[in-house]
Amino acid sequence: MSSSQDLLQTYSLSPAMARVLGIPLQPTGQPLPDNMAGAVEEQVIAKMEQNGLPEGVTLEQFVDEATAMALPRAAITAYQTSSQKALYDHDFRVQLGLGVCHMLSGQSEAAKAFFQQAKRILPDEPAPYTNLLQLLLQQGHLAQARQLIEEALAQVPNHMPLWECIRQVLQETSEGNLAEAIQRLAERHDSWLGQMLAAELKDLEPLTRLKICQEFYDQGERDPQFLMEYTARLGMVADYEAIPRVIAAAKSGQGQLPWQLLAHELEAYLAMEDTAAALTALDRMRGRQDLPDAAHQYLNEVASELTHH
Repeated sequence: MSSSQDLLQTYSLSPAMARVLGIPLQPTGQPLPDNMAGAVEEQVIAKMEQNGLPEGVTLEQFVDEATAMALPRAAITAYQTSSQKALYDHDFRVQLGLGVCHMLSGQSEAAKAFFQQAKRILPDEPAPYTNLLQLLLQQGHLAQARQLIEEALAQVPNHMPLWECIRQVLQETSEGNLAEAIQRLAERHDSWLGQMLAAELKDLEPLTRLKICQEFYDQGERDPQFLMEYTARLGMVADYEAIPRVIAAAKSGQGQLPWQLLAHELEAYLAMEDTAAALTALDRMRGRQDLPDAAHQYLNEVASELTHH
């Protein structure tokens, strides 16, 4: 084994990368330093050009791992040298990953083609639209970007990264007030998120922002992300009693709610100084398996305060 391969064994490579290089997987090794990524990528490319992907490593797995490790040329080479790449023409993850890798490699037109194919496969997934908008914006193709915005919002009206891209495009193309342009677009596509973004840009009063949410709630909007926004707005105007009612109704109609929504319920009980209900909400949150460390720390602090109340 070469000295470079001996050195690589001290780092934690992804499973597919380790298989390609023919070295043991070291899940507890050190993270690969940025200054070694280029050299590793060259070794991986050389191996694949000679042998292709090893048995047991799929193109989908390799593209996922290469994209995550920011080794775009390796992913592109794996696709170009694969004898089975036609099997992945309708694989969303592969097409999206290859689009990202071509974009990172500065191959904009190829990236567009992969993003367009990903969009055709799953037209209601936002990632192809956001990446395409970024490319069109970089290239100054603003008219095409405006057309794509309409197509994207018809499929995905409430996705924050998409609206951030839309905001950038409208900053370049809108004449006059940006907030008004965003609001018109949001109203045309019935987007609560777009309307809240417009309200933020206009710096509207809390009650006015709550009214926007209330209208969408009354129309039947129950997406968990929307409910987090709605209950947050209720809290900002001190309508704490309404928050548990909204969450109770959501529990009866949906599966597991986001832990952040349950945190709003807990905070409402704390604001109302309802200790018994707060303790019950606290216990519910502690039973969740998806809480980040910061949330556990917050719950411990709340528990300590309630215990000594």
